[in-house]
Amino acid sequence: MTEIREKYKLRNKTKSHRINLCFNVKWNPKSKKSETLYLRYCYGSWQKFKTTGFEVLQSEWDKKAQTIKNPEKHKELSKWIGEYKKKKEDCLLRIANTEINYIEAFDVLLGKTTTGLILDSLKVNGEKKKKSKATIKKASDYIKSVQSGMIRLKLYKYSELDYEHLSNEYDARQIENAILYDMSWLKNNTKNDYLKYLNYGYEWNPETKGKPFKETLRADEQVPKIPIPKDALLNGINNIGESSQWFEAYLFCLLSFSLRGLNGADICCLSEDWIKDELGKPVKTLKHYLPDLHKLMDTKEKKFIEKQYIVGKRTKSNVGIKILFNQFPTLLLLDLLKRMVAHNRPEYSYKGTDKVRIYNINYYTEKGKQDWKNLLNTYTKQLKKITGGYKISQARNTFTQIMRNHLKVEGDMLSVSLGHRTSKRTYNNYATVSQEELDIYHIEVLRVFGVNDIIKLLYYKHKDKKLSVITDYITGEAKGGISWFGLMGSGDRTILKALDLPLSNWDFKDEIRYNHLMNEVNLSATGVYNDATGLIELVDAVDSYPEELKVLIAKKDSILRERNKILKGDIVTNYNSLTKTVETIDKTDKSKVVKLGKKETKTKKIDKKKKNAI
Repeated sequence: MTEIREKYKLRNKTKSHRINLCFNVKWNPKSKKSETLYLRYCYGSWQKFKTTGFEVLQSEWDKKAQTIKNPEKHKELSKWIGEYKKKKEDCLLRIANTEINYIEAFDVLLGKTTTGLILDSLKVNGEKKKKSKATIKKASDYIKSVQSGMIRLKLYKYSELDYEHLSNEYDARQIENAILYDMSWLKNNTKNDYLKYLNYGYEWNPETKGKPFKETLRADEQVPKIPIPKDALLNGINNIGESSQWFEAYLFCLLSFSLRGLNGADICCLSEDWIKDELGKPVKTLKHYLPDLHKLMDTKEKKFIEKQYIVGKRTKSNVGIKILFNQFPTLLLLDLLKRMVAHNRPEYSYKGTDKVRIYNINYYTEKGKQDWKNLLNTYTKQLKKITGGYKISQARNTFTQIMRNHLKVEGDMLSVSLGHRTSKRTYNNYATVSQEELDIYHIEVLRVFGVNDIIKLLYYKHKDKKLSVITDYITGEAKGGISWFGLMGSGDRTILKALDLPLSNWDFKDEIRYNHLMNEVNLSATGVYNDATGLIELVDAVDSYPEELKVLIAKKDSILRERNKILKGDIVTNYNSLTKTVETIDKTDKSKVVKLGKKETKTKKIDKKKKNAI
């Protein structure tokens, strides 16, 4: 009885709305002429027609049964009629419920929007629209997430979205409302993205037009990007324990920070092809950059005075980057990380001859992207445990904060530093800033944060741990007897001593001004023709240097001389008990004594009467 009652209700509800198949000409069952078969919608005496695209002889049409008399002759039409009849009653009910109108009903019945599941044709449709693989992949991921959300909300009807769901008004509003108001676990930005990529999937389909979703939420308020506090990193050294994987994650964070907060995917893609010298030529040998080293320490020659750069485009934004690569101790961190990856994750470790490449992951493939995503998530989880909740990506925020708040860098200089587009539309972003000045800021950030000190603390804490048993990243051979700092590869003890040196020996503002003045001098250089040699000789213009430049040169030389003496032990600090003063004594000039101030000695005279009373 219940089934009969439901059928009666349906019939009463839809009886005003009628859809059938017909010819838009006078009926003539004897006609030998093929006529177009139409869909006809009727509401009372009002009617509308829509061509089916099929032609058939009226003599071959069964008007009462609404079907073809000889289906074998018209297989395609016969199949379509079967599908039409399955959809017809549902369409009539949805029209009666005002879920769709007759136009949408025509589209459904003609199969124009029911070309299958959206995800089944998304890739093909996207390629026809010349969309990038990344965009297509993102659209696919978002639509899958929408479907997962529908299952979570128990809206199983939309667990597999098809074009019909998006084409009719009722289903589209149901989907939209579910995303905007029921998926409370999502941020507004994500909700908007869900709707945007559903629109993409619909628009890319050649048989559908327009955007089914127009309503968007106000974007979430930007949450301030929090840097990693220095104390969190310092305390984190204690938390690493004997976990070599946690140690690896920690090194990755330091390397990212030391490269101006370089994105994880960019570090994954690093190779020798990215490394150029100051003239833009490929680099054959990696060398540290620490230009004043030979003035501070007794080295046989000038060492580590040549800059090497990462030159390429960010994987995230395709914006050009040029980052000082060999500023000490960045290459040390790189080498340590390579060896830790070889030790912990041999399946992801690069085993070729490229001295820069760390990972055997091809980021430019779908598998590579997924492998890297998984590894970066692992690093992030490990670092959060080490530091008390801070993520790998916040290394970039840390670098930015020091640039902005401590060094007061803003505008294009800050944008270029972060690998963002500048305010000026130039062919090369770096045309808007001075690379030398950018390098100075870069070095100053590392100095302020104390990267050298962090590495030294890592050494003191873990030098005797099992972490020192590392695998050679090329041969795979275990290096059980190697010391922690022997992992640098070169074994140059000079590098070890360099950790005790400041990354910059004077105020960074003086360094910027010094470079500015030197560039002006170089631009004004002159030459003379030598009759005897037949050559153009540069004029030594030292005497003509601006007075400000002479003062800066003298200031820097003085600082370096004093520090050199301190490092060599030529300057010692001594307490003179006779004069009761603290003195610095220059062994090379014993007559020179600099008094730094009296040492306070507190003595109390006790009254004999009070003493006896006690």
